[in-house]
Amino acid sequence: MAERSHDSFLPPRWILSVVAATGCVALLIALKEMVTLIVIGYALAYIISPLLDCLEQYKIGRSVGFFVVVGISSIIILVLTLLALPTITAEIEALVEKAPQYSDYIRSMIIEGADTLKAHLPAKIGEKISTQQLL
Repeated sequence: MAERSHDSFLPPRWILSVVAATGCVALLIALKEMVTLIVIGYALAYIISPLLDCLEQYKIGRSVGFFVVVGISSIIILVLTLLALPTITAEIEALVEKAPQYSDYIRSMIIEGADTLKAHLPAKIGEKISTQQLL
């Protein structure tokens, strides 16, 4: 039988791989806002670059072309927002009108849940709990 060498203090390679992968995932989660901004930035650059190349064919520089593309994009976003504004306003008004009904429904669900919980608690504890205290 061949003897195993115990010279190395390192754990097996698969454990190091799992720890490294876990560390990378944890780092991405911790920096998710920054990673999101970087991804959005690259996506915008990927979309805008062909448009700027097209504008360069018409002898418009990249700097001026960038402002043209951003200006046109801003106008489109503004128009879409103005078109959606009446619908958004109507939805908010409907929500405000129905808010008391939603509040009553949530309150009834809380009371029902508390009553169910009281039924499963010992009698001494159940007597001390009032559903009115919850609200």
